[in-house]
Amino acid sequence: MSELSAVSFKIEGYIGDKVFCCVRDERKEIFQVFIALRPYINLTELAGILEVSRITVKKDFELLKDKLQGLDFEFIFGKGYRLTGPANLIRNLCIKNLYKYIPVHISGVYSSNFEKIIHDLFDSAFSAEEKSDITESLYNIKKRLSLKLSDEAFNILYSLVICFTMHMMPETPDYFIKQSPEYSVIKEELSKLPYDFSPSHILIVADYVIGIRLYSFETTHLTNWLQTEILVKQMIRKFSKYADVDLLHDSVLFEFLACHIKPTIYRVKKGIKLDNSVFRELSIHHDPILDIVRIVIKDTEEMLGVQFPEDEQALIAYHFKAAMQRNSYKNPKKVLVVCGFGQGSSMLLEKSIKENYSVDIVDVVPYHMLADMVKNIKNIDMIVSTVPLKKSYDIPVARVEPLLTPENLMELDSLGLTRNKYKIYISDLIDAVKSSGAQFDKKVLIEELGKRFGTKLIDDIQYGVAQFDGYLPAENVCVVEELESWQEGISICGRMLEECGAVKPEYTDEMIGTVERFGSYIVVEEGLAIPHGSAGTNVLNFAVSLLVVKSPVIFPGNRPVHAKMFEEIIVQDHASSWQESIRDAAAPLLKKQFITENYINAMIDTANELGFYMVIADGVAMPHARPEAGVNKTCVGLMKLNRPVMFGEHEIYLIMVLAAEDNNSHIGLISAISELVEDEDKLARIKNAKDRHEIKKIVEGGKQDA
Repeated sequence: MSELSAVSFKIEGYIGDKVFCCVRDERKEIFQVFIALRPYINLTELAGILEVSRITVKKDFELLKDKLQGLDFEFIFGKGYRLTGPANLIRNLCIKNLYKYIPVHISGVYSSNFEKIIHDLFDSAFSAEEKSDITESLYNIKKRLSLKLSDEAFNILYSLVICFTMHMMPETPDYFIKQSPEYSVIKEELSKLPYDFSPSHILIVADYVIGIRLYSFETTHLTNWLQTEILVKQMIRKFSKYADVDLLHDSVLFEFLACHIKPTIYRVKKGIKLDNSVFRELSIHHDPILDIVRIVIKDTEEMLGVQFPEDEQALIAYHFKAAMQRNSYKNPKKVLVVCGFGQGSSMLLEKSIKENYSVDIVDVVPYHMLADMVKNIKNIDMIVSTVPLKKSYDIPVARVEPLLTPENLMELDSLGLTRNKYKIYISDLIDAVKSSGAQFDKKVLIEELGKRFGTKLIDDIQYGVAQFDGYLPAENVCVVEELESWQEGISICGRMLEECGAVKPEYTDEMIGTVERFGSYIVVEEGLAIPHGSAGTNVLNFAVSLLVVKSPVIFPGNRPVHAKMFEEIIVQDHASSWQESIRDAAAPLLKKQFITENYINAMIDTANELGFYMVIADGVAMPHARPEAGVNKTCVGLMKLNRPVMFGEHEIYLIMVLAAEDNNSHIGLISAISELVEDEDKLARIKNAKDRHEIKKIVEGGKQDA
């Protein structure tokens, strides 16, 4: 039997009136449909459906869990396993698993035993009346909004609706959609269905419908999740180049532009004029930033099939201007800190602000002195307070905790405070001077350092931050080989803090919940995460625990560390055409069965349809298509040509074929590739490299053997 283990085989037969099939790939598909159609997963029930043992289903379940990046299962006693994780990931997974089988569900026609099982799964979840009602609602939406609804788009919308009936997860969509006429129609039609849809779910369905209405989303924008990301990166990269400023790592700017594209397209396509005098001032005063923006948006306009009017250009320019101010250290904002919890909490808040932001804290005052301070101090840019302020002021006010929480940091970011890129402790500088043997007055030196370097230094002498080792006893240090998940790592750290009497058990849940809500902001640099909760009832004493993991663990939303950025690297002299170059670059991925032949054709078809949007930098192209076109594993293949090939008017010598299994597994790769593309020195070295081994060393920094 071992000789046949790698051979795919099928056994068909009859048990009573039941037809059964036993093929692992089919079981995998059925399992994924089952997950999407059930709020809880009962393995015994699924074993009965598949006519296999529960042990076999359990093994399939474990294999499936390994592939669900960013998602997990929670066992609920008496019910089964429930899919957990970010709402958008659950939604995308359900749509991916369901939409191609909607025709089988609606028509009731199936051509194989496998499709019969799929059909029966749908029928067990939805009655004929429910199926008819959902179909009628979608056709009413189509008719009332005059939608050109392709079969694929209809199947995706249908999958989206039934996903929300099974997995009522909270969502945070774009609220500009609520003002659209599409939203009111969709809300009215969906309210006729016997389901309790939340307002956010209706907004998301409206979001999909608006995309279809604007672009007739048959094969392009609806699921081309990669396109906007790349366009925004290109806009920021070009602006940084022309303005001679580095905004590539400004997450606030990136998120704004990514979110701004959609409502901008909507307004332009609908002929809705943006009327905002604040933005128009940039044009009136001939702000040079506006001229730069007009240059950088040209490619974006061509790709999206729109032309941004002057007010929309000014809106984009306004946010680039804000980003430049955020990233400037020359004139830090003047902040007045108001605290109502005593001197200790005042000092804690001041230290926390200085550690995170480049600001000038003009004073720290109790609440009852606020009115006099604002009256007597000119040019205060912002008030940061630990207590609610009864009176309104003409400057921004941020309400925070004494120990800044993730929500506080997000609010301060949005108000334009500049994050500290480099944290230099005064204690380190004093130690360096001491080691030189020089004689000095400590107090005078600290004052001089403060005058010269201002907010670039953190005064840890005043607050005693440097006395760290007393908080990390040996029993609070643990070393493990590997972890099953990031949650397990936080739990180990939390248990160590519990055992030393520093926190309550609830603190561990608080840390995990914070990461689930806000992503991996706790990853402060590559390889180092500092999870924490809020200062409050769950914290009894200050303490630190340290966990060292020999095999890296990935946090949600964090850029994964890829041992290999490129699955395959090849070098060849030339290609006769851009189509041939894509086929050549993709060939090794096809050979490994990471992609299918259909995926290669889809990349070429996409380029023929949309143009050479895939050119992401001078000399670099990154062709890609949608996951459904035939991706079995997320990967990137790199081909370097000694003689460039023409992609339209672009000379290309580097072709990076990107294949992503779903809408999220590629995010880490995109970030890593973006950093590589932004490194002109590395690109030049790759262009001149003689073979794949040399390229591998350049890409991976010489850390791995070729």
